[in-house]
Amino acid sequence: PQVFDFGRSDDGRLFFAMEFLDGEPLSLAIAKLPVGQFPVERAIDILAQIADGLVDAHTLGYVHRDLRPRSIFLTKRRGRADFVKLLDFGLAKLVQPEANAQATALGMTYGDPRYMAPEQARGDQLDRRADIYSLGAIGYELLAGEPPYVGAGTFEILGKLLDAPVPRLRDRRTDCPPWLESVIRMALHKSPADRFQNVTQFLDALERKQVLAAQPPMPGA
Repeated sequence: PQVFDFGRSDDGRLFFAMEFLDGEPLSLAIAKLPVGQFPVERAIDILAQIADGLVDAHTLGYVHRDLRPRSIFLTKRRGRADFVKLLDFGLAKLVQPEANAQATALGMTYGDPRYMAPEQARGDQLDRRADIYSLGAIGYELLAGEPPYVGAGTFEILGKLLDAPVPRLRDRRTDCPPWLESVIRMALHKSPADRFQNVTQFLDALERKQVLAAQPPMPGA
């Protein structure tokens, strides 16, 4: 949210004056609908807006590191529904501008394991491509009703995240266009080198609406 002012009150307390957001988190919007019934076009619009917001953050040198449905807020602006605001930048990390994005070490693990990139789960070096994985996990949940990997607890989820193949989205959502499944699966590659290398590439793929050949192998393939 936009910060309009900050300062110290007469009684010594620090304050921020921020914009009021009228709406709901994406997690609630998903929960309101029957599983697997989130409209495809609405999902594409929301994903594109999240990606636009990440472009701005990444351009400034920040990696969010905790992107998930509850950190995405849907509000209204000038009569437009589903206007996306990215929240919870408290775990964001400023990477060194002069460093190669593929070799910037952040060195710690944060976030919800259901939306966490494999390299983040391993405690490996992170860069902006970790946010791209989280974006793919959110896209999968929008259409399937749950993230790609779920389990009874953190360790079960992490085991699947690191070792299990990327699940087939159209097994859960038959009306998902094949091109959209391929875009989401591309973002969910376990290796950062095999994903979209920046969010602009993700946005371009959403716009082109073509099946990508570089997506991870289908389970059982």
